[in-house]
Amino acid sequence: SMSFLSLDIDQVRVSNYFSNLDELDPLTTTPTYRKQFYNNCTVLAPSISITSVTASSKNTLTTSPVSLTCSINWPLGDVVSRVVPRWKITLVLDSITSLVRRDDYKVLRDIIYDNIMEETRNMSEWIELLNKREDDEDYIDRDAFVLYGYDIKNGTPTTYDFTVNVNKFNVLFVDNEGGANCEVRGDFFVWSYSKDKDMRTCMKVESGGICLRQKSGNKELGGFEDLMEPIENDEATQDKANDDRKI
Repeated sequence: SMSFLSLDIDQVRVSNYFSNLDELDPLTTTPTYRKQFYNNCTVLAPSISITSVTASSKNTLTTSPVSLTCSINWPLGDVVSRVVPRWKITLVLDSITSLVRRDDYKVLRDIIYDNIMEETRNMSEWIELLNKREDDEDYIDRDAFVLYGYDIKNGTPTTYDFTVNVNKFNVLFVDNEGGANCEVRGDFFVWSYSKDKDMRTCMKVESGGICLRQKSGNKELGGFEDLMEPIENDEATQDKANDDRKI
């Protein structure tokens, strides 16, 4: 693709350590604890610059360097298949200040839509496989798949919990010529993407203190500078709010 995101990283520090926990064994009929060991890897990048590259231009999205901490945790030993989720990945980003043009937004949208939001691969084949009868030649024991968390169609057996945590963010949307249109600010933002032993993926988004403000300078929109505000949950207020936002 001629459009992509580029990361400029000044330095990277990597550390690793082992830990162990006493966990309840899911395969025993009576409560039995076993010691499970984990590998813990931490990647620290104190200064990252993110650039949006299109066929015709290049633009630095982050107006100031971003600090990133990536923590990866996975089990070790002979019974790792019993640990769900098998992979725990957490990204923590400090304050982000970003300038996003129309073309940059298209790149971000395509990345999210074509990857994160895409339909689960081979889901129709997976459902068909689970609906096989026991006397069918390619019948698969449903419990074995659920218990050990095998992926779909010859994939590596895996379950995961992937989380992105942004402590504070300020995003200014501009047109391709640099004119400001909209500003979005927030106290925190948490996005998680997980897959449990039932093989279904789940996305969750949490955020707090979001402020959405239009900055186009258009006189017709002068009375609508703050585009997001608390709205009371009654029909009259909702109808008025909907009329006010027809801009």
